[in-house]
Amino acid sequence: MDSATLSRMVLGFVSGLFQPGLPPCIGHDLFEGVVAYDLAIYLRYFIKIKHWFTYTQLNRRITQFAYKDSDCNSCPAPVSEKANTIGGQAAENWCLLRLLPVIIGDKVDPHDPVWQLVERTC
Repeated sequence: MDSATLSRMVLGFVSGLFQPGLPPCIGHDLFEGVVAYDLAIYLRYFIKIKHWFTYTQLNRRITQFAYKDSDCNSCPAPVSEKANTIGGQAAENWCLLRLLPVIIGDKVDPHDPVWQLVERTC
């Protein structure tokens, strides 16, 4: 795929995240858009392809995690196996992205390239 085609695809996707007439909001566009979709793909990879854990185990860890301070107000929602995104609001998705290495880091191979991508995104 050439760079012009890739640029059109990315711009087409990103432009679909914005609401007409409203100024862009990086928090919502990023965490309810890109992160919500990408993290769902990464989690599906860890669960369905690598078999490192299940959705039940992930959701149990999400709900039982000891959130502190401002994270108590933005605890991530459980992740649905059937959804194309992780769901949740921007603050909840940001919280999950930041804390995912602590929540499931012991279940993954630290050398896996997808896991390394998650860690770099955090």
